[in-house]
Amino acid sequence: MRRRKLSAALAATLVVLIGAAWVALAPTQIGGRAAFVIVNGNSMEPALQRGDLVIARAAPAYQVGEIVTYRHPQIGPVIHRIIALDGDRYVFKGDHNGWVDFYRPDQAELIGALWVRLPGAGRAVAWLRQPIGMVALTLVIGGTLMITATDEQARRRQRLRRYAADLRAPGGAGAPAGGLAQPARDRARRPACAWVGGAQRAAALALACCAALALALGVLAFAQPAERVVSDDLAYTQSGAFEYAASAPDGVYDANTARSGEPIFRRLVSQVRLRFSYRVAADAPHQLGGSYRVVAEVGAADGWRRAIELRPDTAFAGDRFTFDGALDLARVQALIDSMERQTGIARPQYSLTLAPQVALAGTLGGQSLSDSFAPRLSFQINPLELQLQRDGASADDPLAPSRAGLVKRQQTKPATIGPAGLAIDVALARWLAPLLAALAGVGALALGIRLAMTSVIDESARIQRQYAPLLIAIQDSDLADTDHVVEVASIADLARLAERDERMILYERRGPVNYYVVPIAGVSYMYRAVEAAAAARGEL
Repeated sequence: MRRRKLSAALAATLVVLIGAAWVALAPTQIGGRAAFVIVNGNSMEPALQRGDLVIARAAPAYQVGEIVTYRHPQIGPVIHRIIALDGDRYVFKGDHNGWVDFYRPDQAELIGALWVRLPGAGRAVAWLRQPIGMVALTLVIGGTLMITATDEQARRRQRLRRYAADLRAPGGAGAPAGGLAQPARDRARRPACAWVGGAQRAAALALACCAALALALGVLAFAQPAERVVSDDLAYTQSGAFEYAASAPDGVYDANTARSGEPIFRRLVSQVRLRFSYRVAADAPHQLGGSYRVVAEVGAADGWRRAIELRPDTAFAGDRFTFDGALDLARVQALIDSMERQTGIARPQYSLTLAPQVALAGTLGGQSLSDSFAPRLSFQINPLELQLQRDGASADDPLAPSRAGLVKRQQTKPATIGPAGLAIDVALARWLAPLLAALAGVGALALGIRLAMTSVIDESARIQRQYAPLLIAIQDSDLADTDHVVEVASIADLARLAERDERMILYERRGPVNYYVVPIAGVSYMYRAVEAAAAARGEL
């Protein structure tokens, strides 16, 4: 009685705990208020790390400063912090990001605020959502249940062996008059088809695993879209190459020509040849073009500027072009002289800058691209020379400027389940899950038909196979002939009586009839089964 009260109390406590867990952790998909989110990026570091499992709770209102999960129409669930309100929409930003989220959801698109963070648990959940993880979990649960059942069965068998030993002892309580057959003789009399029971149990276990795999695969496949939007960065680089040269008399420059990087002595040179080569490099397919303009700027330290146009706006097609031109130093000096004459201010030196201005347009990887490139090659100019300026603090070559760029591309790809190398498409999983379920169903139906046919053909063989651990063969007994006999409706009822009182089922064959008896408190509870083969031969 005390054990029953304790079991009832434990059951009531378990019900209360399950109810509390339901209220706290039931997912929103089945009517609860909790949403489970796996952190996949670093946008919320250090508050949230990649691989964390976050439980978010729906709330009637959300405040600025809260970490909230919202549903982006293209990306899916995003967990960021609310930093402001824009009318009836929320402004989000990742703690680690240097920019504000472009999309601004309304109240209906908010899933829930951060409630519980489980560091690293998301990796385990993600692994369990993969097919190999589901199989492992199924095997662990199935193995645990089988071990538990086996342990309980072993304890029950141990108790029954003690009971059987008491029955076999001379004068033991409840021992039949004719005594008991030895276990070896009992096993020798078992039907030849007894091995089928083990095969059928193995088949049933395999079908159960197949059904569990089909269920898990179906839940994962139908719980997410068949396609996903993937964002990647398409990199490209704009680069240029400046060159200049000037012819001079003998004795000053090698080959009588000033080359890029060398000073230009103005007493010897009046015109400088210029070249600027432009190129765009990208791995993704691209169709590009645009326009460019080249000017030379004369300026002073106080901000004065004058521009000399060397090439007006010129269109180009493709990912490269080359500009060739000439700069007349006399024209540059005329601008300087005019400014000094009109202002009365004379300076020892000025700046001269070659400034191409490139406008790039087109497509890269199917995405629209629009960018600009405006490198500058600077010189110092005075009455005696034109000298290239270099930045001693930078390792960049002023004659070879470059700039990298990125284009964000979003494309739709089939969603997958499983780790890399073993992943399968969600669409395929949606087809495989019903197929596995159908195979499991057909297998279960076939197994059921076989069991039913076995039961109809020979009930005695079925009883021997199903209840073998409870059976002890006896011979020459009078248990079935006593006055205190109660016949039960089925062998299952008799087995329940035996298990309830931790008794063995004694059975004896008399011709085509097998008698199954459980003696309890002076009463013999009995079930009779006729062997079908013997009945067919007319032995009744």
